[in-house]
Amino acid sequence: MQLTNAQLSKTETFQKQCEFCSIKSTKRQASKWRRKCGSLYKALQKANIERPFEIAVIAATVKILEVKP
Repeated sequence: MQLTNAQLSKTETFQKQCEFCSIKSTKRQASKWRRKCGSLYKALQKANIERPFEIAVIAATVKILEVKP
């Protein structure tokens, strides 16, 4: 099971990366990030931190899904 784009946009990890890149954390931005396009994806690619961020989002997703009954 995967987080929705709205849930992803509200995760602490996603919000921190958006803040780091001066981009608003929205479900649309989350959708674009998953499709490997958009402002956040491009900014993270320029900063060479896209892959570590992707791993952090997957880890956050697993934690959230484990907590839900």
